[in-house]
Amino acid sequence: MSILIFILLFSVACERVKEVSVIPPPLLGSEPTADAPAVVVENISVANVALESSSGEKISVTVEIASTPEERRKGLQGRETLDDGYGMWFVFPEDVQDPFWMKDTPISLDIIFIDSNHAVADFFENTIPNSETLLTPQKPYRTVLEVPAGFMKKHGLKVGDIATLRLGS
Repeated sequence: MSILIFILLFSVACERVKEVSVIPPPLLGSEPTADAPAVVVENISVANVALESSSGEKISVTVEIASTPEERRKGLQGRETLDDGYGMWFVFPEDVQDPFWMKDTPISLDIIFIDSNHAVADFFENTIPNSETLLTPQKPYRTVLEVPAGFMKKHGLKVGDIATLRLGS
């Protein structure tokens, strides 16, 4: 009986790893940390993004991960609130330079475009809720971090600062 329970628990643990492992390895931070765990809750992958400004400030944001075309399309649409310290991390399989927009998103956001070297490539601050204006970054990106409006200014972040996804145990 205990062997059966062990096999069942082991297979569930492997499934979680498979669900979280949709993030391509080049996007992961160098060392996972216990204080930044990644978990799957009702098919939503959650992790932490660690940002470091050029002034040396270290910031952590708990993010939902949007890695499939459907998850990226929906994004934060329909969300009425987004608390400080939380956001959404959009993962693309290759570098892109596609625009984002705020259609059906009733809250203002800062949208941060991050290149394949983990550096902030471009950003838009204080976006207009529900706007259909296309926001096209000036450089290609691999991931995007959406956070509450004012985040960039509050933390003094700028192009070239570093952002990495942290998965923990």
